Amino acid sequence: MSQTSSFSSGVAFAPESLRLWLFMSLFASAVIASWSIGESSDLSAWQLWTRYTARISFPLFLAAYAARPLHMILRQPWTAWLRKNRRNIGLSFALLHIIHLAALVGFFVTSGEPVSLVTIIGGGLGYLLIVVMALTSSDAMIKKLGPIVWQRLHLVGMHCLAFIFFQSYLGRALEPGNLIFVTHVVAILGIIAIRVQLFFKVRKS
Repeated sequence: MSQTSSFSSGVAFAPESLRLWLFMSLFASAVIASWSIGESSDLSAWQLWTRYTARISFPLFLAAYAARPLHMILRQPWTAWLRKNRRNIGLSFALLHIIHLAALVGFFVTSGEPVSLVTIIGGGLGYLLIVVMALTSSDAMIKKLGPIVWQRLHLVGMHCLAFIFFQSYLGRALEPGNLIFVTHVVAILGIIAIRVQLFFKVRKS
């Protein structure tokens, strides 16, 4: 099994654990939807659903993206747990972010706002990567694709998603008062810095 992918657990896959993670993801989305339904307008409801599915799914992506490098540096029980469960974390992120896409579509249909070509291309690429990585996050697909091809697919996919998130949040982070987006950008840059440091450390050794 690959030692570098962020959607892989690095250990034997546990279907029971996967069901728990997916149930938690669906439950979180249901809670968000119930909050949204209480809004005074359909547009406000879609805005809330879009906002909070993104706020829950993004930390899950960060956890999956950072699991391996954090464990290599810190070697703590919680980093070992994070690495062990990163496949399930990644699949939960994929599920919630697809729900986020449904909320986005609902928002644009309800509001009538135009969608830019850049958003369509960038977002489309991101969701294509998410779906491909989710569909190949199994021991059977590792065996079918071969560990090298599978490893490169997931590694490139995670880096591309990190760049898409970074580009999406950077503009908002530069606006006054958007501290939450500043933390998102800093978190992405921090994980990338750790990964680059580990990459050169491994090559040097």
